Amino acid sequence: MSSDNLLVRELLDLKASQIILLNAINEESRTSREVVDHFMINYPEYYSDSPQGKELGFLTSEQLFPMIRYLGRKDFIKRDTSQRWMITRKGRSALLQNTFLTFRNVMRIIADPYEKQLLPPHMNE
Repeated sequence: MSSDNLLVRELLDLKASQIILLNAINEESRTSREVVDHFMINYPEYYSDSPQGKELGFLTSEQLFPMIRYLGRKDFIKRDTSQRWMITRKGRSALLQNTFLTFRNVMRIIADPYEKQLLPPHMNE
């Protein structure tokens, strides 16, 4: 990836994180379906199956924190015994260290079983 592309990605990451965090402060809890819709419409670069998402469809741990806050479910964010961040939901968890998680994987972790039925089939594999 060229340095120009990296800069563009960093700017997109920063802008999206700030917007999501601002939107999250006074929002009520939303269902996973609403969050999927919100992200697909407003942040296509973070939706891993979108054309833009082929290059930019990953979420870093820094982007996940405001996303979880947007959901109104701060209790998903935990630290394990090694002080690494984890996202947890009803027995499903993913380690947030230096790894990148796709938006699809994040939604699969946090979605309720009923809400997962509402997700597009390709996100529910």
